[in-house]
Amino acid sequence: MGLSLRDVHPVCRLQIDGCSGKAMEGVVIIAADLVLLLWSTSWEPNAKVTPVFNALLKLDDDFMKTENIEELVVVSEGLRMVDCMGVAFWPQTLYQQKEWKAGKLDLLIKQLLITITAVSATFPAVNTVRLMVDSCAPPFLGSIVLDCRNCGVSEQNGWTNGRVFLLLVDFHHNNTIMHCGLIYYFFIYLVTIQCILRYLENIEDNVFVSISSYQKLQVMEKLLNDFGRIRILSSAICIGPVVEIVAFFAIIKFHGEIPFPGFLVFPMAFLTAFSGLFVIQMVASLMRIKSQEQLWKWRRNSFIGQPRNYYQRKLNSMQTLKARFSSNFIDTETPLITQNFCLIQTVSLLLMNY
Repeated sequence: MGLSLRDVHPVCRLQIDGCSGKAMEGVVIIAADLVLLLWSTSWEPNAKVTPVFNALLKLDDDFMKTENIEELVVVSEGLRMVDCMGVAFWPQTLYQQKEWKAGKLDLLIKQLLITITAVSATFPAVNTVRLMVDSCAPPFLGSIVLDCRNCGVSEQNGWTNGRVFLLLVDFHHNNTIMHCGLIYYFFIYLVTIQCILRYLENIEDNVFVSISSYQKLQVMEKLLNDFGRIRILSSAICIGPVVEIVAFFAIIKFHGEIPFPGFLVFPMAFLTAFSGLFVIQMVASLMRIKSQEQLWKWRRNSFIGQPRNYYQRKLNSMQTLKARFSSNFIDTETPLITQNFCLIQTVSLLLMNY
C-alpha cells in the first residue's frame, strides 16, 4: 500500500484537509529553520570568522596610528550586544579609543540588533506556549508523533510525560538555531560591513596612507566574502524572500483564523526576514557606492611627489568593494528589486486566494 501526499508531512496533510492557516505556520517555520540551519551547521563558520576578526584588529591598529583620524569607532552598542550574545572575542578597542557621534545608519543598525536580540530570545518561549496550547502545531515533533486529526486536534490522554519531553526538545532546537544562525548573519556579517563603511569614511582625510589603507580594506572584503559568499548571503537571498512572502501573506489573509499565540510567528518571521534582506543589502550596496566614489575621486587627482604612471597603475589595480553571493554581488538596486519581488508575489497570492 503506497503512501499518499497527506502521509508524507503534516503540513501537506493540513493543506489537503483545508487547514490553510496552520499549513502557513508550518511553511514559514520550515523555511526559517532551513535558512538558520544553513547559516550555522554542516560547515565551519568559526574557522572563517576568525580571520575576519584578526583583520579588523589589524585595521584598527593601523588606523589608530594616524593622528588625524576622528570618529573611528563603529556601532559600539551593537558590538556590546555581540558580547551579550556570546561572542566575547570581538575587538574591544573598536569602541574604546575615540568618542564619536553616531549617524542615522549607525542608529538604525543599533535598533535592528536590539530587535533581533529580542526576537531570538522571545520566539522559543512564544513557540513553547503555542505548543502547550496545541501540541499538534506543525512542523514540530507533536504534529509527527501524536495522533493529530481535524486540523491538528489530538487526543491528549496518556501523553503528559511525552508532551513535556516534546516541548523540551522543540525549545532546545528553536533556541539553538535562533542564536547560532542570527549571530553569524546580523552580529558578524552586518556589523563587519558597517565597520568597512566607517573605515571608508576616514580614508579620505589620510592623503599619504589612503591607497595602502584602501588595499587593506580590499583584503578585508575578500575575507568577508570568503565567510559569507556561499552559505550566509546566498541562503538569505534564496530562502529569505520565501519567509517574507508567506509571512506577509498569512498576516493579511489569516489574521482572523490563526489564534494567539500562534499568530505571533508571522510578525516575528516577517520582521526578521524583511530586516535581514533590506538592511543588509542596503548597507552592502552603500559599501560598493562609497568605494566607487572614493576611487573616482582619486582618479581625478594625483599625489604630490608621486609619478603619474605609478599612481595610475595603482589605481587601475583597485576594484570597488562588493558583498558577493555565489557568482554575483549586491548592486545599488538589489534591495529595491528584492522587496519589489516580495511585494508582487504577495499580491499575486492574495489575488489567487481572493
